Amino acid sequence: PLTPPPGYLPPGLATPLKAGDAVSLKVPLPLLTAPKAGSASTDKLPAGMLVTLKTRVLNTAGPWWLVQTATTAGWVPEQELLRK
Repeated sequence: PLTPPPGYLPPGLATPLKAGDAVSLKVPLPLLTAPKAGSASTDKLPAGMLVTLKTRVLNTAGPWWLVQTATTAGWVPEQELLRK
């Protein structure tokens, strides 16, 4: 069998986003303590807020980003991010 190269993601999971990018939120979102729905929320972020991407993880719920605001950090689902 073929072994995919390191860092390879199947179609649909690849992203043009990368750590350090500044992006905005499509909708108001809770800032979560862990990359999963139902995690504790540390803050509520408004739609359009600019955040900086730190780390991306993939899990059964899909891709998530650890984002940094001016005052705090937390996790949001990738599908709610809008590249600037």
